[in-house]
Amino acid sequence: MSEDLKTAAIAAENTRPGASVRGGGQELSSATATVPEAEPAPLRAYPTKLFVEATTRCNLGCFMCVKQTDGCGMSEGDLTPETFAALEPAFAQLEALVLNGVGEPLLNPHLETFIRRAKSSMPAAGWIGFQSNGLLMTYSRALSLVEAGLDKICLSIDAASPETFRKVREGGELLAIEKAFTALA
Repeated sequence: MSEDLKTAAIAAENTRPGASVRGGGQELSSATATVPEAEPAPLRAYPTKLFVEATTRCNLGCFMCVKQTDGCGMSEGDLTPETFAALEPAFAQLEALVLNGVGEPLLNPHLETFIRRAKSSMPAAGWIGFQSNGLLMTYSRALSLVEAGLDKICLSIDAASPETFRKVREGGELLAIEKAFTALA
């Protein structure tokens, strides 16, 4: 569409009904130039994606984490089964449940229970996942998570050398991430 025609179309939209505007050698009427407004999407009773903080505790002290900010004041604690149960009515509508935020999800002793309960209520195409630093992952824990219904896990790796990894992930070792990948394979 030429610039003249675009300008004419905009002018036609802003003109009283039935009026016409010339542009680019073509005549446009406001009746044909306007696009009907789309109906707003209906509000859903529940979300399709839910992000739930499994814990605010962590086994590392990474310099880039909000928890390391002076005066952060974030309370340390785990999501309880009672609080998780309050979310259950939403599960039947979910496309995705993500069980992480600023803490390390593997520290929550109820993680597999949460996954199992959510998975039993979610649509077949729905998925459950979380992000982890991977340092607590073992073969038996990986098996337990998969058996509970975990679909996705993202392991955070912020360095390629052990030295840099120790600086970035204070308290962590790159070798432990390698073990986590082996456990998940």
